[in-house]
Amino acid sequence: MNVKAIGSHVIPFELVGNLIIISAIVDGKEGNYIVDTGVPIVYLNENYFAGKMSDKVMYGINGEGSEVSTRYSEIEIAGSVWKSVYAEIINLESIEQALGKSVHGLLGCRLFRRHMIEFDYAKMEMTISLPDKDAATSGHREEVSTKIILFKFRGRIPVIDARLGSLDLSLIVDTGSATNILGEESLKNLTANSIKWDKQRLTGFGKTEIKADAG
Repeated sequence: MNVKAIGSHVIPFELVGNLIIISAIVDGKEGNYIVDTGVPIVYLNENYFAGKMSDKVMYGINGEGSEVSTRYSEIEIAGSVWKSVYAEIINLESIEQALGKSVHGLLGCRLFRRHMIEFDYAKMEMTISLPDKDAATSGHREEVSTKIILFKFRGRIPVIDARLGSLDLSLIVDTGSATNILGEESLKNLTANSIKWDKQRLTGFGKTEIKADAG
């Protein structure tokens, strides 16, 4: 994957259903893309892109599986260009229906592995910079109170250590998730009486949603 970028770019984003959506151009096609650190690669919506069939199968959060086609694409975001980016073509129908908005694809964390990425939720801006000192510090930055949390890559996905009550957990940092999600094994160790349970619909890859316990 070849990367060409100049300096530091500020990109406005939109929060739709708590998801970060930016405008990007993929193979000359401009559209809405979710910045999703919870997936390692780029996924493109089969409604807008086609590719070559592969032997891979993609399973959504609902357990639904479908064959995956692939392609190599050129991606442009605010003057930064990535060439020969491996992408998989999947069904994003349920996500589009849930958001009420067209979604051309998901931009996974591997795309930004050579860059520094900052999200300013107050200003609704995403800053993307080259990882060298001059580029990363170019332009005016306001001094803000920050806390640095280290993460590790596990399966090319960022993971942090956290604590929930008395439980020590490893959590994926997923900008592509609109809510906090815990595995069933972790929830078994919580005191059931301390949580008021309800049902929540979860939307992921594929055409349908699932219902999950929420509280």
